Amino acid sequence: MEQQIVYTEDISEAMSDRYLDCCLHLVVLEGEASFALDGVTYHVRPNDCIIKPGASPITDISTTDAFRMKGVVISNEYLRTAQPKTHYEVKGMMSMLDNPVMPMLPTDTERIVSDIEDIRRRHDLPFHLFQHETVRRAVELMILDMYDIHARDHADDIRDASQSVRILRQFISYLQTGMYRQERQVDYYASLLCITPKYLSEACIAASGHNASF
Repeated sequence: MEQQIVYTEDISEAMSDRYLDCCLHLVVLEGEASFALDGVTYHVRPNDCIIKPGASPITDISTTDAFRMKGVVISNEYLRTAQPKTHYEVKGMMSMLDNPVMPMLPTDTERIVSDIEDIRRRHDLPFHLFQHETVRRAVELMILDMYDIHARDHADDIRDASQSVRILRQFISYLQTGMYRQERQVDYYASLLCITPKYLSEACIAASGHNASF
């Protein structure tokens, strides 16, 4: 578990290529910063939360002198066991792929920072007989709090757990294993799901607004 959860207050460390297979959860406390992802430049300020699922490298990182942040980097492998299965899971994932910056209220920032500190506190209790379970629950709670904050501005987009959502969830789970590095064809994933490529794309559009190729 030590290698799967990393705490950091250094944005350059968190955004380095060593964490490409991890999901970043970084809360800006003071100052401002900017970075580039997939050809787009993002600017962040206090009360912004950066959530990046991984895969694409981050470049052109710069910060003001007063910049301060707190964050936790969690491997995608660990997240697959800790991420809550809710109706909002797919919507939240697709939104973060679209824009990794989530603006928050000061009270939201306090809540997420408290969640991060709780994960760390439980992670540092090696003699707790149920340490793995308590850390996993703390990670799950942080994610649910992030969903709650995000859904406040996207409530109308929440969908029921339809067949389309279930298909997209399974499709994303394949991508999170890193399989996309070798297999880039929609046909391949459709065959794994025992459906046609057309149906996979239709399901993705119905659940997220994006086709399978996106």
